[in-house]
Parts: sequence; C-alpha cells; structure tokens
Amino acid sequence: MITLSESAKKSLEDYLRQARAYLRGSKSLDANEVEQNIAEHIENELEGAAEPVSCDVLDAVLKKLGSPQQWIPEEELPWWRKIILRLRSGPEDWRLAYLSFGLLILGFLILPSFIIAGLGLWWIILGCLLLKWWSLLQLLFKPFAGWFSRKWALVLFLIGLGLI
Repeated sequence: MITLSESAKKSLEDYLRQARAYLRGSKSLDANEVEQNIAEHIENELEGAAEPVSCDVLDAVLKKLGSPQQWIPEEELPWWRKIILRLRSGPEDWRLAYLSFGLLILGFLILPSFIIAGLGLWWIILGCLLLKWWSLLQLLFKPFAGWFSRKWALVLFLIGLGLI
C-alpha cells in the first residue's frame, strides 16, 4: 500500500466521492468494482514514487484517469440526477450562482401559490364567521349592509375553497 500525504488523501477521497456519486445511479456498473480498479490503477502508477506521495503527483495520476462522470453513459441517469450531479461536481466558481438562480426562480413560482392559498384561507374564515353572524354585520353597518345575507357569506366561503 502506498503512503499518501494528508492533502493527497483528501484529494483521493474527493475523487472517490465523486465516482461513487456518479456510479450510484448506474444500473450497468458495479461501484465497488470500479473503486477497486481505481485503487489498483493508482497503485500501479505510483509504484516507484517517493513516499509519502504528494498531492501534485496524485493529481497527475487522477488527471490521467479522467473524470468519474465519463464512466457512466449520460442516458442512464434521470434528468433530476444529472442536475444534482452537475451542481455537486460542476465548476467550483459557478455552483453557487446556479443554485441561487434556481432558488430565485423557485421562489417566484412557489411564493404566489402561498399568497393565493393564504387569501383563500382568509376568505374561508371570513365566510364561516359571516355565515354564523351575518345579522351582526347588518346591525353594525346598518345603512350599508342591509343587502347582505347568508347567501353572500356562502359565496365568500366557496370562493375561498376555490382559491385553495
């Protein structure tokens, strides 16, 4: 077994983590077998290297191996898995920007639905209260609410149900 420096160990763990993440979605490849092949390849490449192996030397070997993404046919992965893997292993300087933009769009899509549901809930509550105390409303606003009846309270309740 070849001895690695701390930074090389971290680099290898990151590479293996990415490989496991990509291989988790594959039906045709065995993740354990691929991981063993990676370890064997690294052992063979670093056989005569001075120990502990530095991160630069290990990175050169990992660069020869290529990205773990290339081992899995992209058509095997579902669309949502491709997006998640792209965010996890994409260019370091753009991941936060992509994630922030996605959350902004999601907020624009979800927030109005919460506002509409809140409005519907308010109309349901108001309709229920006015169904029970419609005569109190007529008494409090006598000259203006003489036309108000239980039918209008029921209409408010049904509109609230429709909004929810």
